[in-house]
Amino acid sequence: NRYEATIRGLAGKKYAYLGTFPEGEEAARAYDRAAVVKSGKDAVTNFPLHQYSDLLTRVQVATDDELVVLQKEVMYGHVCAKRIHKRKADGAAE
Repeated sequence: NRYEATIRGLAGKKYAYLGTFPEGEEAARAYDRAAVVKSGKDAVTNFPLHQYSDLLTRVQVATDDELVVLQKEVMYGHVCAKRIHKRKADGAAE
């Protein structure tokens, strides 16, 4: 099975695709991170919000430009993770 994560209203998109994951928990955590970036302390998450305290702190102190970077990180992080995984599988160093 594969699990897909999306979120509404992140970075001005109607729906933002967060990735496809081999485990449901990974998809849920991807959604949670995006929800924290989008809504801060008011985020509705699958797991307790305190598990994302480092990210929440980054969101709370971020400038508008830094928030844009955080949004891109949660939206495109799955692409970067796949590239790292592929490089490791191919025997390349990180």
